[in-house]
Amino acid sequence: MRLSQGEWRDLADQGFRAWGIEPFITAHGNQRLSNLARQGGFPAAAMASGASWPRKFLERAVGELLGSDAQDIGTAVATCERNEYLLPTIWRSQEMYAICGELALKIVELRAFADKEVPADGRPYSARLDQAYEDWRDELPMTLDGAAAGLIDTLLEAKKLSSSGSIRVGRLISQHGEEWRECLDFHLDGRWDDKDQLLSPGNHVRVFLQPSDGLADRISGRLAYLEHEDANRWIARPMRSEAAIEFPFDLPVTAEFHARGDRLARSFMLPGGKRVSSGLRVFERRSTNAQHTAFALIGQGSGAYKAEPVLIDVSQDWSVRGKDGNAEIELEDFAFAPGRRLYRCAGTIIAQKSNGDSFLVRTGQSADRKDRLSIVANSVSGVQSPDGEQLFKHPLHAQVSDGLSHRVASRGEVRWRFAGQRSWSEDLAAAGPGLCEFAWLDGSTGHVRDRLTAFVLPAAFELTQRSNGTYADIELSGWDWDAVLGEETPSSQHSWRIRIDPPRRALLTLRLALAQASAFDLKVPLQSKEWLTTWGGDLLPRDAVLGLADLRDTVARVPSTSILMGEVAHHAGAALDADWRIDGELGLSALRTDIAALMRPLGIDAQVRLDFHNGSNDHWYVTEFGNTLEWEPNGGLRPRTAIVGEDVRVCGRSLGAPEKELEFGSYDGMQSGLGGQLIHLPRLNGDWLVYLREGSRVLTRPKFVSGDPVHEVPQHRLGRAMAQPFVQAQEDLQSLVAEIAHAPTTAEASQTIQVVMKLALSLNGLPPQTFEIFSKLVHAGALAPLLLYRCEEQHLSTVLELFDGLCSSWTLLPYGAWDAAFQAQGYYLVTRLDDPQWALTRLTERQNEIAARAPQLAPLICRDFSPATWEDVRSHFTDHTSEGISTDASGFNPFRPAFHDLLPKENFLESLMRVFDAPFVAALAAMGRVTLDKGQILTVKDVERRHPAYFAKAYGYALTELKNDR
Repeated sequence: MRLSQGEWRDLADQGFRAWGIEPFITAHGNQRLSNLARQGGFPAAAMASGASWPRKFLERAVGELLGSDAQDIGTAVATCERNEYLLPTIWRSQEMYAICGELALKIVELRAFADKEVPADGRPYSARLDQAYEDWRDELPMTLDGAAAGLIDTLLEAKKLSSSGSIRVGRLISQHGEEWRECLDFHLDGRWDDKDQLLSPGNHVRVFLQPSDGLADRISGRLAYLEHEDANRWIARPMRSEAAIEFPFDLPVTAEFHARGDRLARSFMLPGGKRVSSGLRVFERRSTNAQHTAFALIGQGSGAYKAEPVLIDVSQDWSVRGKDGNAEIELEDFAFAPGRRLYRCAGTIIAQKSNGDSFLVRTGQSADRKDRLSIVANSVSGVQSPDGEQLFKHPLHAQVSDGLSHRVASRGEVRWRFAGQRSWSEDLAAAGPGLCEFAWLDGSTGHVRDRLTAFVLPAAFELTQRSNGTYADIELSGWDWDAVLGEETPSSQHSWRIRIDPPRRALLTLRLALAQASAFDLKVPLQSKEWLTTWGGDLLPRDAVLGLADLRDTVARVPSTSILMGEVAHHAGAALDADWRIDGELGLSALRTDIAALMRPLGIDAQVRLDFHNGSNDHWYVTEFGNTLEWEPNGGLRPRTAIVGEDVRVCGRSLGAPEKELEFGSYDGMQSGLGGQLIHLPRLNGDWLVYLREGSRVLTRPKFVSGDPVHEVPQHRLGRAMAQPFVQAQEDLQSLVAEIAHAPTTAEASQTIQVVMKLALSLNGLPPQTFEIFSKLVHAGALAPLLLYRCEEQHLSTVLELFDGLCSSWTLLPYGAWDAAFQAQGYYLVTRLDDPQWALTRLTERQNEIAARAPQLAPLICRDFSPATWEDVRSHFTDHTSEGISTDASGFNPFRPAFHDLLPKENFLESLMRVFDAPFVAALAAMGRVTLDKGQILTVKDVERRHPAYFAKAYGYALTELKNDR
């Protein structure tokens, strides 16, 4: 039977009406096929075709249900509804939530059955279920075959997640060979409740979560992006390819929100990111893979846990025993760290320290519960604790929470002692002064339900600073004992006059002595002139040059609030600058991503000049690498300036195989005096780049090292092009990208694409312009877009960030390159599996994944893209974007003189026109209508970064108009 498209549509509408099914209408019209697909229930066909969203959605639902106190069908369906943002729009329906909720609940029940019937032995859940109940798959609420059946095995291994669905981090201990390493596990796909209303959805459509402090030292780039959902709720999507990284337990996990290149708030601790104490730790087995053993930290100190059994990790001078005869305790034959012991425990367990403190751990409970102690006290200003401990000032009021109720502690329920002492005191009014421990003790067993440590000071304690020209007068009151401030001479008792201009130090140590107790130290931040310092308080000299890696140890300090400005020197006429609000102090590691975005497009030797907006002529400079390796007379390599780090490695890459980073061993900066260890490389074949690395921080500029002549030809075309003298390498690389642009579907082109992708994913802190191939992406036709099409979804953000470090942009790639990539990827998929419909489905899914992370690319890749109208574009600019542009800045517009006749006929202020024109110029360049110089390219990138919502909307409109020859 042959029917026209109109007749098919009429027939479908009649069927929908007959079955009482409402039309499914989106911005793209009546979606009849999608509506038919929804009526088919669970999208098993989508899984069979390789779609990733069913796995993500169901893993999330199962994980949250595993972490929920209530595990019933109502909770399961509500969990699916809460996570509907992970579903394509066409699948968001009550029927979908119901059937997926039923499946998630059955998975949780099967896991519980397996845990009860077959002890964990390293095998996956599916294998244990096959042993205990071979017909278990018949219990599933649907029949799934092929790839869909494989998903069930994946769901059975789902990680237990917070039932709130909020983003968080978790702590892991993971085995690597014979070592156990402390790790951090990211859960950044979820919701964020903006309780303090910091993110301002009226001003920001998209906000980025960036690492700060210790986390920024170990990873580069952004953590996640957030998009506004409703009220104060935001949806978070991860931007990291690694699920876990090595990260010390004793460091807190902090991050910041950034948007349009600005900090939106101070650093804050991510949920789950509290530093881990050295006391009692409770772990649950996370990985059942025999090849990779990992345990998740689920608690510290006393608590109730659903998991059973658990591993209790304590110092070897602790004792562990059962509270009753039902407890099971087994000492493991391994430990996570020297001086500690591991016990596999079930039931009610008492763990006791050598000083008599005892803790109670209960396993197999209906829900995880943790008692909480808090102290309400007056805040202390003018001083800081040495290691981030809390500061309390009398009077002290204790509050306790058992997870169900929150109340004021009764007298004697919370006790205190000086840190390091053994016996507890009941009277909180007598606590301190000094470093004290507080504990909530159980009334019947005497075990510690929760504890905290803080410095306690008298009620009248106060330290004030008053600026007096070039001096600051510091006065301490409310302290009746001796006090010493650094090496300063007091002008009178408890008073000092300190010179602050020019400043000498940013921090002074205040030693407070008592008659009957130990003296203790606090820090006094001087309210001196704005300056860059080390965390220890040493001032950086004017005009000091820092590498990006050095920002870890650098902090901006200001008396109260000030603006730190960054500007790229010699920036070819583009307004490459930024500014950041500083409240008191800010570790510059939090700004590493922003600073790198300013300077990397200009090459690995570009510099950003930093200064404060205070009228002074004080400058500091940041460059990619603040250190270099230099040859010593005896032939070894040594850093120009000393490097001291926790885990510095000597690394190198052969130019014949640049995608592979090799380690040549560790580097000890304390050896051989101030110069550090002399580096003797092994005998190398061919040309290499050698550098020092610590985690994601590359500490030295890659050093070209010429090895022995190589007679073997590199295995791939990129290596053959790079492993040559510079001029010849440039010519061969140009020929290589020209060939890919001309014929992207050949076997050799596919191999090169894979090698370039591996190189991009292996950079880990190396700037893209280290390798010339990335600078040639703009001339390589389909090569760059094919990196997006062929990488795994978890690596999309990493590939997208490539252009942050290049003098170009994804939006400036020729439109024809995107079309060529679409055709090449379609050919590639069809040759793998002769199913054009499957290939089209995979292409569409990947295009949507790219557009979700980079909305400005939607008009280049999405066939159903619907552009904004001219009225929407203009009103967005006038109502929102223009408010965020400084009209005081120079803001030279490099576009109007060259392209006046091709741009919209508007006449705002020049500083506004620069921003207004940028997306229109980018669209003209993508369509081949204009050619941009370096200053114009950098200006496009700057506007794209600072005003992403306007840029995406205007670029989509302009590109659509140009494609339609309007």
